[in-house]
Order: sequence, then C-alpha cells, then structure tokens
Amino acid sequence: MTMKITKEHLTKIIKEELDSSVNDRMLDNLRSATVAKLVGVLDELANKADVMGVNAVDITSVIQDCIQKIQEAPTV
Repeated sequence: MTMKITKEHLTKIIKEELDSSVNDRMLDNLRSATVAKLVGVLDELANKADVMGVNAVDITSVIQDCIQKIQEAPTV
C-alpha cells in the first residue's frame, strides 16, 4: 500500500522540522549565553567580595548550582 502525500502536507512537515531545529539551536544559544553571564557574575563577585566585606560563599554556591542546572541536558 502506498501513501500519497500532497505538496502542501510535505511543506508543512518540512516547516515543522525546521522550526523545531531552530528552536533547539536558540535554546542552546540562550543556555550558553546565560552560563557566560553567570560566570561573569561569579568573577565580579570574587573580585569585589573582599572590598565590600561580603561573604560570597553562599551566593557563589547558588550561582554554581544554577550554572550546573542550565548545562544539564533537558529531558525530552
């Protein structure tokens, strides 16, 4: 048994796949950018903590946990 597919249906399938691929790449780019910004925050915190008299251990730990969760592969 052969299945006939219309040009419109094929176009719709291809568009959906392309959209999915673009969304995945956008999510990866967003994840990478977020991690980079958080690492920057960690560096800045480490540089200014002594000057400000702030105990940065708790804040650093929370930010590192966030980075780890962002980097984990999403479950689909």
